[in-house]
Amino acid sequence: MPTSRNALICLAALAASLAGCHKDLIVTQAPPFWPPSVRTVAVLPFRNATPVPEASLAVSDAFAAALARLGTCHVLTRADFRDVADDVKLQQWVQEDSPALAAHLRGANRAQAYIVGSVALYATTTVAQDTRVPLYADAPEGRRVVGYKNAPLMTYKGEAALTVQMIDADGRVLYSVHAPVHRAVSSAGSPPPMDAAACRAKALEEAVGVILAQFAPMPRLVELKNAEAFYVAGEHPGKEWKRTSKYTLADRDVAVVLRLPPSCEGNTFQVVITRKASHNVAQHDVASQVIVWRTEDSARGLTLKFPIADVVRAGDGPGQYLASLVSSGQPVIRCEFKISAKGQ
Repeated sequence: MPTSRNALICLAALAASLAGCHKDLIVTQAPPFWPPSVRTVAVLPFRNATPVPEASLAVSDAFAAALARLGTCHVLTRADFRDVADDVKLQQWVQEDSPALAAHLRGANRAQAYIVGSVALYATTTVAQDTRVPLYADAPEGRRVVGYKNAPLMTYKGEAALTVQMIDADGRVLYSVHAPVHRAVSSAGSPPPMDAAACRAKALEEAVGVILAQFAPMPRLVELKNAEAFYVAGEHPGKEWKRTSKYTLADRDVAVVLRLPPSCEGNTFQVVITRKASHNVAQHDVASQVIVWRTEDSARGLTLKFPIADVVRAGDGPGQYLASLVSSGQPVIRCEFKISAKGQ
């Protein structure tokens, strides 16, 4: 299965504890067809082309759970539409074409896109056969085979095959997996370590993972070099900006320079200016700006300006401050700087 956002958070925390000059940033990389406006996706019951009645809901529930575990979009399930339609009605609606289905759901107005699909195969098989198992006995020269016995050998096999389509709120098709993605898992032994149902569940998990890797927004770890990716700067004669950690009240702006890689495209970040605690001032945030990273920002960098007069006014005077790059509510990189009274 694709790596979940929570798993990457653990990896990033471990990496941060091992390296001081690099930081691992978790970003979301969406495929080209995925509209930036799509933040909430609803997974509807799958069409069922198998003789197994429970296949429709079992597969759609498994798909919704796997998509939610990625942590890259908000996921709605059939349970979120109970006030609009029960499972039977939803299963009837998904048999219709995409515009008609979207029209049924338009009144709910809860998702920007819908996942619909078909279950082509959802099956288990069991094969029982006898096999000869050696019998051992201890002897002075070591263990040796003294005979054989017949023992039942069970083999369980689970299979799943499905297709998936993503449509927008108006029924336009955004992406389709036309050819069924098929996976099979077997388990053999006396008894096997997995039963038939577990083999089928594993096969379904693998098929869902293949499909998600093709079209779902994925969390990725991006390595940042602290000194290059995020720093504070000030105006300098002959240069637009120069790195610094010292300002005076005579300066005009605290400039925060960001140079993030192209893999951050489409991700939202916040730059926060914080007044550090002193003997008579409690630590508190004084200014912030929210940005959505663009490809062109990676090519030329992005500079955010914070007027020093506004920072000092909100920060209760000169003193020590922090500039922080914040992603998903967590500070990733911090830069400390000082604002002094003129001449100090």
